[in-house]
Amino acid sequence: MRNLTPLLRLGLLAGLGLLSACTQAPAVQAPESSTVLLVSLQDGSIIKQDIDLDADICMKSNASSVTTCLYKGDPIFDPDTDQLIGYHMQSEQVDLYGK
Repeated sequence: MRNLTPLLRLGLLAGLGLLSACTQAPAVQAPESSTVLLVSLQDGSIIKQDIDLDADICMKSNASSVTTCLYKGDPIFDPDTDQLIGYHMQSEQVDLYGK
């Protein structure tokens, strides 16, 4: 993971469930089709929010307006066992606006 950007690395760790020390944003009832948005702040802390978007996970830096969302792509199968082992992830930049 050394060559990945810090924000992408953060998203991968969160997606794998390896990120445990993140700051939770104030509790708000999440819509049924919500996506986790991880926002990295200048002090190095992370805020986790639920947003109404059809993506698997989204990430952004508080210093930038760019939001990167990952969507599940084609499945990856083990060539020897034909067992599903994961998915390719498609990256897309999304403009998010507050309500």
